[in-house]
Amino acid sequence: MGKIKSILMLLIGAFLSIFLWENWVATPYIKLFGREVIQLNISIIILLFFALGFMLGILSCFAWTRSRRKTAEPASGEEKVPESQSPTQQEKK
Repeated sequence: MGKIKSILMLLIGAFLSIFLWENWVATPYIKLFGREVIQLNISIIILLFFALGFMLGILSCFAWTRSRRKTAEPASGEEKVPESQSPTQQEKK
């Protein structure tokens, strides 16, 4: 599985490099609130948003796994008995 992921990441990197090379065109200035802020290439803008989405996905995955680990019961091997059952009911089982 690790080899497949490595090959997939290499392919994505190659496609991204080809995209950057072919779309290296200066664009008009980026406007923010009616003012011209900065002039960037289209490929850099798209690459920045791709990286931002990737980082947000990684952070949300870490947060999700952390919350699952906190809510998971400890694997002590003991059977957890509901508190509503009395000790005599537990012995009958």
